Amino acid sequence: MTDAGTVTDDRAAVGVPPGHTRVTQQAISRVVTIVAAEEFGVPVSTVRTRLLDDGGRLHLQVALPVSAPPLLSLAREHTTSSRDRSTLMQRAEAARSVIARRSCELTGAVVGRVDVDLTGIHRPPQGRPR
Repeated sequence: MTDAGTVTDDRAAVGVPPGHTRVTQQAISRVVTIVAAEEFGVPVSTVRTRLLDDGGRLHLQVALPVSAPPLLSLAREHTTSSRDRSTLMQRAEAARSVIARRSCELTGAVVGRVDVDLTGIHRPPQGRPR
């Protein structure tokens, strides 16, 4: 039978000092913000994140603009990727899964729900005119 002293001794034997590790709500929120910004291709500064409790799981609320090229650029392109041709709703639905999975992988938190609110359009900076 193992007692508390043995557990502490085992941890010390593998280099784990006594203590605890806690990931704060602020840290989780920042991770979710960065993951969402990367997934939607927008600056981190344009993303708002809120964390709520969903029966012991995380309920993530993410509000951000969606990245979109100017409409004239799309009309000029002969080939576009399938991501560019998908609707905003399809992109948001796919992103919800990625945000939940990556946030869980990076923080260890169990994500129960992800709500995404698209708040506007973000246009990436254009190159110099030729």
